[in-house]
Amino acid sequence: MCGLLGLISFGSNAQTNRVAPQERSSSSEESIKLPPQSIAKAGTLIWGAGAAVGNSNGQFANAFVQAGTFSPGANPTSWTALSINENDGAVVPGDTYWTRSLTGRSQGAYVTGIPVVSSPSQTNGVAIFDSDFLDNAGVVGAFGTGTSPSPHRGELISPRIDLTGYTNTALAINFYSYYRAFDIDNLSVSFSTDDGSTWSSPVDYRQFIPSATQGFIAVNFRNVTAGVANLSQSRIKFIFDGDAYFAIVDDLSIRTAVDYDLALGVANPASLQLNTQGDYVHFTGNRFFPISQLARDARHFAFGGNIRNLGFRDVLPAANPSLGLNIEKNVGGTWASVFTDSVAVTEIIAGDGFVTVSDLVTDYSWVATGDYRAIYTASFNGIDGDLTNNSLTHFFSITPNDYASLVDREVNGDPLATRSIFPGGGLFRKIEYGSVFYFDNATTTNLRVASVSFKYQLRTSFSAGNLGTDQTLLAMIYSVDPSTGVLNNRNLLTEVGICPLSLTGLGTAVLPGQYATARCSSFLDVNTGEPLGPLTTGHYFISILISPGLFGGPATFSVNDVPQFGVSNLKNYYLNAWLTDNNAMINVSPLAVTDSFGETWYWTGFGATLAPSIGVNFFTPDRVFSNGFETGQALPPP
Repeated sequence: MCGLLGLISFGSNAQTNRVAPQERSSSSEESIKLPPQSIAKAGTLIWGAGAAVGNSNGQFANAFVQAGTFSPGANPTSWTALSINENDGAVVPGDTYWTRSLTGRSQGAYVTGIPVVSSPSQTNGVAIFDSDFLDNAGVVGAFGTGTSPSPHRGELISPRIDLTGYTNTALAINFYSYYRAFDIDNLSVSFSTDDGSTWSSPVDYRQFIPSATQGFIAVNFRNVTAGVANLSQSRIKFIFDGDAYFAIVDDLSIRTAVDYDLALGVANPASLQLNTQGDYVHFTGNRFFPISQLARDARHFAFGGNIRNLGFRDVLPAANPSLGLNIEKNVGGTWASVFTDSVAVTEIIAGDGFVTVSDLVTDYSWVATGDYRAIYTASFNGIDGDLTNNSLTHFFSITPNDYASLVDREVNGDPLATRSIFPGGGLFRKIEYGSVFYFDNATTTNLRVASVSFKYQLRTSFSAGNLGTDQTLLAMIYSVDPSTGVLNNRNLLTEVGICPLSLTGLGTAVLPGQYATARCSSFLDVNTGEPLGPLTTGHYFISILISPGLFGGPATFSVNDVPQFGVSNLKNYYLNAWLTDNNAMINVSPLAVTDSFGETWYWTGFGATLAPSIGVNFFTPDRVFSNGFETGQALPPP
C-alpha cells in the first residue's frame, strides 16, 4: 500500500515526553543494542587515525595537556583537556578533565561489569570523560566526594589540524564512540577553522548512536569550510556536560563527507519530542501478544521509522526514497518471508534532520501464531555511501491467546530483565509501575488473566532493617479511559483486579544484586471479592504497586528498603507512543510516584526505551471461541 501517515494522522494528541528521574544503580548494565557500523565511513581520509598526518593524535596515543583556560593557538601539537566547571557550576574551572586511558573503561562506582571499549586502537589509549569516577572516586554512595563533583563540564580540544585544500568541502568527523548516559545535557563535537577563536554550533552525537552501544559514527559539517580560504589552523572539540556515567572516544579521523547516507534506528535522547526520541515502530506494539486480541489499527498493525540522511546532499523525490517492510516467520528454524510492504517518502534532507514515516498494514492473511521478525530497509534510486546502517530488525511473537508482554522471555519463560531501575529522590509513600495493553476482542473470547509474573532485583545497598526480609507488593489490573490518549492521571483508571505478591527471603534467599521472579495467580475482583472473571474489550493498565503502609509497614520508604523494578531496554517504544491518539491509546509503561508532595504521573515512565519486566498469562480453555476462532488458527477476517 502507499498512503503516507504522519504526525497529523496519528500523533496530533501525543504529548512531549517527561521522563521520571531514576536512581543510580551499581548492580546492572544496559545491554548492547543495534550496534552501528564497525568501520569508519567511506570518504577521502584527510587527518587522524590511519592517515599519513595525525595518526597518533587520532588514536589518542599521546599525553593530554590539562588546563583551566584555553587561548587560541595554545598547545598546537597536543590535545588539551579543558576544565570548565563542576558542582553544577558552583566551582570554576574545577578539575573536570577528559583523560587518556589505557584500560578502555570507566573506574566509576556505578558502571560495574561493563565491557572494555572495543575500538581498533584501544591499547594505544582512548579519550574518556569519566564523570562517574570524577564524582564519587569509585565508591558507591559517595556522591560529590571525588576530585570533581557532578554535574560538571569538560572539553577536549584537538591539536592544530591543517585542512588546506578543502575549502568549500563538506567534511565528516569520524570516531569510535562508547558512552553510557545517566543525566547528560550535552555530549557533542564542534569545529573551529580559526585555531579555537570561534567554534561551530555543537552537534550532540547521541542522536547517532544509543547509550551503551559501541561503534563508529560520522558527524557531518556541511558548511564549516564554506568561504574559508585559510584552513591551516583548524581544530575539533568534544564536550561533556552533565552527570554520569562516562563518554569514550577513539580512532578519530577527518574525511570528506559522503554524498548520501540513509540511516535507520538511532534516536535523539536530547529531544523531548516523542518521534525524535524514537527509532522505529515495533510491530504489534509488544514483544508477545495474543492472536485473538490484535487490533487492526495503529495499536498493533502500524509500521514505520525515522530515516536520516547522514550525507551532505538531499535525497529528492525523483530518487524515490522509501521505507520497506519485510516480515519473516520462523518456520522450523528458517526465516521465511510472509509479507512485504513499503511507504513512500517525499524527500530526505541532508544534515541533522530526519523524516518520520508510518503506515498501516491492511493485509492480515499472513497472521498466525508464531515467532516473527520485521526487517525495515531505507532505500532510494542512487548510491548510498554506507549500506551497513540502512536496515534493522526487530522481533515479535503472536501467541495462542496465552501470553502478553512488552519484553522478551528468558529460557524458563520468565520475563527478561536487562537491568533494574527505581525512581530518584525519596522518601516515597507509593510507587506504581506497569504497562498498558489493548485487548481488542476480550469480551467475545472470554479473556481471563491467569497470572502475572514480575522480575525484580535488590540493589547492592539493600537493607532489610526497615521493612524486613518478607514484603508484600500488589499486582493491579485497571481498566483505562483512553479518551486523553495518554495515561497521566489516576482518574482515568478503574480498579478491576488485585493480587498480593509475597516476596520472601529478601537479602537472604534473594541476595543483593540478584534478580528474582514473583508470580501472582489469585486475582480477586475488587468489587465482589470473588476470583476475577473475564475481561471486557478495552485498555488495561497492569502494574506492580509498592506501598508498605497498606500492610502495616512504615508510611515512607527509600530505594534501599524495597526491590527495584526489573526492566528491559531491548525495544524503544517511543514511535509507538507517538502514534497514540484519543480513544486509540498505544501500549506504554506509565509510572506513578507518591511522596510528601503528592502523586506525580509520568505517562512514559522512565522513558519508552525501558519497559517493565512484566508478563501476563491467560487461561486458554480447550474450545472454539464464539467468533469461530480457535487457538493456533490464523487471525479471523475483519
